Amino acid sequence: MTWPYEPQPPDQQPYGQPAPPPFTPPSAQPYAPPSAQPYGQPAQQPYGSPYQPPAQQPYQPPAQPGYPPYGSPYQQPYPQGYAQPYRPYLAPPPRRSSRALPWLVGLGVLLFIVVMGAIALPVVRQQHAACGSERAPFGASAATTAYVRAVNASYPEWSAMSNTIQSQDMKVRPDQMVLQLEGDEKFLAALKTIPFSASQRPAADGLMTAIEQYDAFVQTASQNPGYLSANQEQDRTLNNERALASSRLRSTLHLPLSACSYNRP
Repeated sequence: MTWPYEPQPPDQQPYGQPAPPPFTPPSAQPYAPPSAQPYGQPAQQPYGSPYQPPAQQPYQPPAQPGYPPYGSPYQQPYPQGYAQPYRPYLAPPPRRSSRALPWLVGLGVLLFIVVMGAIALPVVRQQHAACGSERAPFGASAATTAYVRAVNASYPEWSAMSNTIQSQDMKVRPDQMVLQLEGDEKFLAALKTIPFSASQRPAADGLMTAIEQYDAFVQTASQNPGYLSANQEQDRTLNNERALASSRLRSTLHLPLSACSYNRP
């Protein structure tokens, strides 16, 4: 039997192939000292020597970053592998106390109430003083509420009469005076059903008397053309008495003077 790596006679070698090198057993390989080993690789022990583990370096904990000297720039540590721009060290701002928060909230609520009140109050007053939609004050008596309701109910006829006179250059025809009489008739009927108190009754009776006298004059003028032009002084006196009687009753009922003015015959 021949060794696999033993050279064969030239006549037994494959054509064109070189003869293999002679076999060298492991024990015949030269020994390489530790200094000849590649860098970073553990040194090889001599063949056949007992195993000796490599010497280990003592454990050294990683250095903790200390505080920089006063006045020197400091760069906070960042994860490895990510380049970060230079940022100087800035001390965190002092924490503000939360005791002032309730005061600020209360001040904001108070300011909101004051502003909304200044905006809303004129609107409410304007609604109360609007002609035809007057409202009785809060806590008013039943007589006061009924009087305001009667005034609002007669507003359409009085307003139509006033607009007609204004559109005709402050003149009115006898047949158009019916609008004034219809509004006054509705108002008188409502006044007679209002439960006025003893202190309010004289002012209420005075207003009803003034309206009845004025309506009698207007009724005569509507049936006699030229009567109104011939009695301008009487017409002015009856209109003034009616306005004064209305103001007296409103004062007795604790109502403000009406801001509405109507053109009457």
